[in-house]
Amino acid sequence: MFETIYTVSEVAERIGVSQNTLRNWERELSEHISIERDDNGVRVYTDEVIARLQKVAQLRESGLSLASIREVFAAFYTASESAAGKGGSSAGGPAMQFADFFEQRLADLSHRQVEELKGYIDQRLHTVSMIQNEILGEIQESRRQRHRRHGLLARLFQA
Repeated sequence: MFETIYTVSEVAERIGVSQNTLRNWERELSEHISIERDDNGVRVYTDEVIARLQKVAQLRESGLSLASIREVFAAFYTASESAAGKGGSSAGGPAMQFADFFEQRLADLSHRQVEELKGYIDQRLHTVSMIQNEILGEIQESRRQRHRRHGLLARLFQA
C-alpha cells in the first residue's frame, strides 16, 4: 500500500503557515521531524510528519517557543520510544498519550516561565524602587537648598 505524500506548498496551506516557516521548523526540530526528499531533492511530507507539524503549529499558537517545543518533543518521543520498547502502550493511543504528556509538560514549562517572569518583575521593581529613592533624595536636597536660600534671604531683609 502506498503512503500519500505532499509537497511543501500543500502542507503549508493545510497547516496555515508559510513554506519558510515549515523549513525553519524542519531545521530547528530536525531531531524529531524528519522530512524525506525525493530523487530530485524535493521535500515530501507524509501524514505522520504533517501530524507532528500540526502539533508544532498548535504549540506555537499557545505561545511556546521552538526551544520549548523541542524540549516537549524530546521528552515525549523519548518516553514514547521507551514505552514502546517495553511493550507498554497508553490507553487511548498515541494522541491521548501525547495530550496527557503535553498537559504535564506544559504545566512544568508554565511554572518555570511564571517563576522566570516573577524574577524579571522583581528585578524591575527593585530598579524602579532605586530610581524612586534617588529622585526622592534629589527632591529633598533641592528643598533643603531652597530653604537655606530662603532663610538667607529672610536674614538679609530683616537686617
